[in-house]
Amino acid sequence: MPTSSASGTVASIRSDRSRPGSSVTSHGAKEEDHFDENEGRDLTKTVKLATVTSTDRSTYHGEVNGDGVPDGLGVLLSVFGSTYSGAMKNGKKNGEGVELQTNGATYSGEFRDGVASGYGVYVGILGDKYVGQWVDGSRHGVGVSVDAEAVMTAAHFNMDEPELASAVSLSWEADVQLHVLRAVLAENAAIRNQEIARQRHVDAVVQEMTTIGKLYVLLCRYSRSLSLLTEVSFAAS
Repeated sequence: MPTSSASGTVASIRSDRSRPGSSVTSHGAKEEDHFDENEGRDLTKTVKLATVTSTDRSTYHGEVNGDGVPDGLGVLLSVFGSTYSGAMKNGKKNGEGVELQTNGATYSGEFRDGVASGYGVYVGILGDKYVGQWVDGSRHGVGVSVDAEAVMTAAHFNMDEPELASAVSLSWEADVQLHVLRAVLAENAAIRNQEIARQRHVDAVVQEMTTIGKLYVLLCRYSRSLSLLTEVSFAAS
């Protein structure tokens, strides 16, 4: 169970997952326009922000649920050096987000239970790329890979390995195009979430610093009051 290093403050935040643009409120949270494309109206939700340190020493800054568990949009910093910016659910990466891996590679797309699953786009440090389906962190399903030599392969992948027979038999229009489109849409959604998650990161850190500052002021006042009481007691004696 993660433990929170600073208590979160409930703040009213209008979050836009499609058109971020905002002004800072007095309590350090962000107010952002949210337009619901289906309903055609603004929506307001109340979120709680906190800084959370897990038992594996990873640190999360962003939205949490009532129990202080990462839930919503935020940034997860791994002790091993990877960074995830996106959606969380019950303490795990769930939904769309962007992960910068320790080796410099990036994955932008859908996550389930902490790993890449669904549709997404992977870009390696050598320029290699994969666009398509994922299962449990591996390329699995229909997708398109481009290696460092710019050789493109459209195939059905089985746990990261392309099935060569499918590379010959697959039709782009009938079998591949839709999966590539869904992966690109997932990538775009992940990038939008990344932008808002980074702002949640800033908000949570500012909130933590503000809380620490307030505690410091209270401690100084307490110390001063204690000093005055000591002086009065000494004078009375």
